[in-house]
Amino acid sequence: MTVKAVSSPQEKHHDPTPQPGLHDVPHRSPGWPLYRLLPDGSALGIVTAPHGTHILWEHKQSTPITNPDPTLTQELATAGHEIPPGFGIAQIPIPPQACVTYRLSNNDGPPSADPLNHDATGELGSLLTHPTAPRDGTAGLDRWPPRSPLHICPHPADRLRLDRNVLGRRCTLRIFTSGQLTKTTPVLFLLDGDHWLHLHDAPSALTTAVTDGLLPPHVLVLIPSPADPQARTDFLTSPTLTSALPGPILTMCDTWLSQHGSQRTHTVIAGQSLGALAATRAAATTTQFDALLGQSPAFWWTDTNPTDPLNAPPGGDTARHLPDLHNMRIRFTVGEDEKAMHPHVNAVTKALTEANIDVLTRTVPGGHDHACWRTTLFEELVTLWT
Repeated sequence: MTVKAVSSPQEKHHDPTPQPGLHDVPHRSPGWPLYRLLPDGSALGIVTAPHGTHILWEHKQSTPITNPDPTLTQELATAGHEIPPGFGIAQIPIPPQACVTYRLSNNDGPPSADPLNHDATGELGSLLTHPTAPRDGTAGLDRWPPRSPLHICPHPADRLRLDRNVLGRRCTLRIFTSGQLTKTTPVLFLLDGDHWLHLHDAPSALTTAVTDGLLPPHVLVLIPSPADPQARTDFLTSPTLTSALPGPILTMCDTWLSQHGSQRTHTVIAGQSLGALAATRAAATTTQFDALLGQSPAFWWTDTNPTDPLNAPPGGDTARHLPDLHNMRIRFTVGEDEKAMHPHVNAVTKALTEANIDVLTRTVPGGHDHACWRTTLFEELVTLWT
């Protein structure tokens, strides 16, 4: 497979060396939010919302809307951004070159997207983008176009419905084709599929990457998790999923490809957090996957589920019961801002390396956030598919 180097048409919007001070990112969200670039390279996202609102962001942290100090009020007014009557602001930290997902919360209903921010993930969340985050290239943010809070991603025509006995619940796989199918087609299995359909539009972004020559034509299979947090945890850590991924799910997808005149090749299984743990466990049970991509993998997990899991022995069960991942390319990423994850990911990487397994781990900008995972997803796929 051959891909070509490309540059984003939005490159002209990006100032590679903005100076400390107030900035906006007008082609993503004109007006609000604003950004303050700090001397240390980090930034603050300045969000405005009615008083009584809280801003929810990474790790469920909450920042209340308050009145700005007089200096900031004057600075905003000078920049042409007066705060609306009855509104205040919140300032959200953004790691260098990273993105942060945030939501507005009040007593009137569930958390929602910021109606003043055009760069949303549907109705459920909005994005803050560091002023120096790359716009073009492999991980360019503009491969993920701004989405209105009212945007709803269309469902694909192709679905595979699993029998209840496969996963113990009803489940529908969604299949997207990016580019023209050939006799052999790369396949990406992506866990937590609803996140990558309804919140971050992976099918459209991947199709753009194929059109631009960044990625080869391929098939994307989205595997959904339950919406309830505890049910999601139980699902992603269950032996049922571990056996279903290389079993019935893989078989159904192979049948679908055969019906469309193609066969599976260069198969990647990918996930984030607990999804990365599930992908790792499944990859160890079969030779049918060619590569594993785990982003912020939850290698702190132990089946005994300690009270303080991040302080469990480094690498959790994965390091102690090392999976057999020979004959497979493995790529892990972990955010610079999620320090508690580093010992666990490093422990598993060290154990795999000592077992002569092909593994590469990168520390990337950002934290435990889909907004960060999506910007490195393409980089890793380019590595694994070329």
